[in-house]
Amino acid sequence: MMGKGKFEQSAAHKAPVITMGNLTPEALRSWEMGCKQYFLHRSVAAAEQVHKVAWNLHDTQIQDWYINNNERLNGLSFADFIAKVHDCWLPSNWAALTRQKMLSPIQGSCPFYEWVVEIQSQNSILCNMPSHLMEAAVKYHLEAHMHHDLALDYCSTEIAGEESLHRWVEKVRLREIAKQKEAVDAALCAANRPPECRLVSGQGTSQKSFRSKGTVDTNKPTSNTKFVQLPALTVEEQRLLQENEGCFKCR
Repeated sequence: MMGKGKFEQSAAHKAPVITMGNLTPEALRSWEMGCKQYFLHRSVAAAEQVHKVAWNLHDTQIQDWYINNNERLNGLSFADFIAKVHDCWLPSNWAALTRQKMLSPIQGSCPFYEWVVEIQSQNSILCNMPSHLMEAAVKYHLEAHMHHDLALDYCSTEIAGEESLHRWVEKVRLREIAKQKEAVDAALCAANRPPECRLVSGQGTSQKSFRSKGTVDTNKPTSNTKFVQLPALTVEEQRLLQENEGCFKCR
């Protein structure tokens, strides 16, 4: 089975290529952007753009198609040529598949910013297509599919009123990091609490109970006390512990 063609460009002033293999929407979008950079750096006239780069689609079937139609294709604008490649060499349902890939995933355990980048990357592939989402629609989608804990915290802030998508994403990203740091600090505080200081419940309230000499500690763990192992630290929690000189062993 033939693999996927890969986008390659060694420098902005050099024409990009897509290697031999099946053409994908992601590779074609990257190639389109790389070609525009190349045209800008080399001052390529609009009438010459297609024939300057068309040979860099290395798949033999696409090259045969270009050879047999080069006069007509060379007369197209670069934008029309890209549209023609979409129509001829991508699956007919490529836009629907890309839209599904973009809208289906929830954030889950993925860091918020990484999740946003993936969604925006898929949305950029749909540029100039009816499925392409405007900034407001992207924001609503992210609000509806972010992690439920982050969503609860987000709703208690004024971040939702931010109209710029870029600034909104940055504010939510920072809020997620702050929330993770708060969780790590709470875990460190609990781990470093003196053993003689315990919280006991009484009459619906909590109060501190201290052991004194000659006093029987009714809260002393028995041999039947179950040991509970804390879950492994995430990469973000490890980074926060290192930055705040926290103790991994106590954790």
